[in-house]
Amino acid sequence: MKLFYRKFGHGCPLVILHGLYGSSDNWVSFARSLSRYFKIYVPDQRNHGQSPNHSHHSYENLSDDLSEFIHEHAIVKPVLIGHSMGGKTAMFFASKFPELIRALVVIDISPRQYDEDEEENLRFLKHRDILRILAELPIEDFETRDDADRALLKYIRIERIRHFLLKNLTRDEKGHFIWKLNLPALRSNLDNIMDGFEKEKSLPDDCPVLFVKGELSDYISEKDVYLIKTLFPKAEIKIIDGTGHWVHAEKPDELFNTIYKFLRNNRLCD
Repeated sequence: MKLFYRKFGHGCPLVILHGLYGSSDNWVSFARSLSRYFKIYVPDQRNHGQSPNHSHHSYENLSDDLSEFIHEHAIVKPVLIGHSMGGKTAMFFASKFPELIRALVVIDISPRQYDEDEEENLRFLKHRDILRILAELPIEDFETRDDADRALLKYIRIERIRHFLLKNLTRDEKGHFIWKLNLPALRSNLDNIMDGFEKEKSLPDDCPVLFVKGELSDYISEKDVYLIKTLFPKAEIKIIDGTGHWVHAEKPDELFNTIYKFLRNNRLCD
């Protein structure tokens, strides 16, 4: 699958993978900051942004897409950064193709499956509800984005989340609103998106690994730290104070400094 992507800067290669409902657009400012030290590639994953749609959407599929992307662009041993769903893609890819990466950075996601208990089931249903709500919005009747925002306000009160979701609205050739997201595929594959990564560690011992947690997010709990350390024994875990799940949007400077320090300490940037 040929993925749409954005590219910035020069130097050691680095690939950034967005999360569910996201796209390369969400990472442009962050990528430009890192582009002073790296050549940055930011692809849209399948069923998101400007990349092709497909009825299948699993981490096996996403890992294979990334492998094809890396080979197509002759990217040699990149640093791999993934947020949320992109972090799961990065972990699956690193396990399947450990020889192809230089370092792994996972932002606010655990390796585990997210439907294990009542707390995670609530989150699982929340994603199911969000996808249903987006699919049922009568976007063909909207004339402006404000119309869409007012309609979504009935279901989602937090303005930042509404605006994030509505970035996926675009217009077709007739000027009508359509979704960039492949909502039918994401809805039917939500079990796969919530799947866990619990394979035996297969990364080389000299491959640096960093997990970044938003302090106010519950996507990485205390019990997840044990699993992270089991699968990635030498992983560093850093917390960004005062942030939720969308760390890169809430405190981009702090996230930049955390990742840059990690890469610099491991001699991965100039």
